[in-house]
Amino acid sequence: SSLVRIRQYPHTAQPQVGIGTDAPAACLDVQSGSYAVHLLPLAPSTIDEREAITQSAILISGDSTYLQSGLSEQGAVHATNSTQGFFFQQVTETTDYPLSLSAGRTQFAIREDGRVGIGTAHPEAALDVVNDFHSGRFVLSLSPTNQATDHPTLAILNEQSHCPGVEDALPTYLSLSPQPDEAVFLTDAENGFVFKMGHPAGSERNYLNTGRHGRTLLSLSSNGEAALSPTGNGQLSIGKPMTDYALDIDGLTQSLGFYQVADAEQRIQQSSLCETFPNALDVIEALRPITFEWVDSDRLSTNGSAANGPQLGLALESLREVCPQVVITDGEGKSAIAYQNLVPVLIQALNEHVTQTQKQAEQDQQYDTTERQQLQAQITLLKDRVRIMLFLLMFFGTLTLAMVISLSISSLVGGA
Repeated sequence: SSLVRIRQYPHTAQPQVGIGTDAPAACLDVQSGSYAVHLLPLAPSTIDEREAITQSAILISGDSTYLQSGLSEQGAVHATNSTQGFFFQQVTETTDYPLSLSAGRTQFAIREDGRVGIGTAHPEAALDVVNDFHSGRFVLSLSPTNQATDHPTLAILNEQSHCPGVEDALPTYLSLSPQPDEAVFLTDAENGFVFKMGHPAGSERNYLNTGRHGRTLLSLSSNGEAALSPTGNGQLSIGKPMTDYALDIDGLTQSLGFYQVADAEQRIQQSSLCETFPNALDVIEALRPITFEWVDSDRLSTNGSAANGPQLGLALESLREVCPQVVITDGEGKSAIAYQNLVPVLIQALNEHVTQTQKQAEQDQQYDTTERQQLQAQITLLKDRVRIMLFLLMFFGTLTLAMVISLSISSLVGGA
């Protein structure tokens, strides 16, 4: 065969150049062994005008694999029947030409099943994005199966353990999955979820440094291994980083009601408050009410008034001495008071006061009865004495009158 052949296609008078072939199948047909490159191949007479017209094609005749490109009114088309799909690679400046197609780093890949990889030649989902150091990934799965447990999922992976200097960092992920009955956020980060407020508009926008900037608005913690329970057992912090409490709010709160669990099944042991506080009145008398003001009241108050000015409370130290059950100190050394837990102590103190008042009333009543009885006895005795005195008066009065009358008669008789 000829090394180069130039001819005119007999049916269309189209010029053709063949290199390594006597029967070029395109305007330029280059063949070498089992490989061929076609530039502007001849279009079959049956092709639809709306379809892309092949502009170039590379063929491997041994296994009938091809890569072709074309243009149509719909746009540019790249097609291949390769079992691995498309790969776009970046080579280093030191790579010599001609180069091996496996020498470059894959920047963009379209696999045979439609999966797209950016920074990786082996995407694990519909879209898989990997950075240069493989320290971060972005994965989008569109649920290619029909299993009930397989839902569309968007996942971001932090794999900084692949970076120098942070080999001890644990890989973490954040996933979002819309499901038929709920939307699921999923993470294995040790401290759970944190929602932050960035810097004000117009200031430095560090939207990529999410771990170093911004004020914490909401924190959700997994609370250790307890989060493995499907019923949920986590922690929530609003306006501050996560602490030791199941719910920690840095600010004012409002609610229509607050209920504390009181089921007997939820209590390990029940005992009378009298056993813990035999003298609840003494506990109440030892408490020291105080007034105070918040240091950062302007931040705590969103309406400018609710957290401003004097606040009411109890002195911490005096309360800790007589009723330590209502004082808690977290890992940072900050103390808090459960004021609502003082209600049973107040009720116990009120009961003691009522009991003491009733006893005093009974004692007063008993004293009044005894005193009345003694007074009644004294009155009766006095009455008896008065009767005796009247009797004696009447007796001696009658005797005296008789003597007077007798003397009078005697004197009248003597005078006569």
